[in-house]
Amino acid sequence: MSQFQEQIKQELTQIQELVAQAERLLNLANKTEDPDYLTGLVSGLALHLHGFYTGVERILYLIAREIDGNVPTGSDWHKQLLNQMLVEIPTVRASVLSEKTYQELNEFRGFRHVVRSLYAYKLDVISSSDNYLK
Repeated sequence: MSQFQEQIKQELTQIQELVAQAERLLNLANKTEDPDYLTGLVSGLALHLHGFYTGVERILYLIAREIDGNVPTGSDWHKQLLNQMLVEIPTVRASVLSEKTYQELNEFRGFRHVVRSLYAYKLDVISSSDNYLK
């Protein structure tokens, strides 16, 4: 197995663990009525979702570097990377992301920005808002 394949395999393993942990936290959050405990669970869940997107982004970055031979740069490189993975590169690779997956990952990208920019206890104020998708 190449180093490229091994790196993707490791990222996928870590993403699977994050998803499992997030599901456990969500189950606990649905069972509690203690507001302080719920705040802690929501904070933990937000960090897991942040980690999920970061892991996916690392995989996409590896693909851009190793297969495309072109990694986006600049202040909006995160968004450029998603756009790059949406496009087929003839004779190099098929589109990595479907339009639906692109949209969902773009929401995660926006959410990750919010997690990095807000205090954790304020996360509930953005739960039904799309203004974080800048």
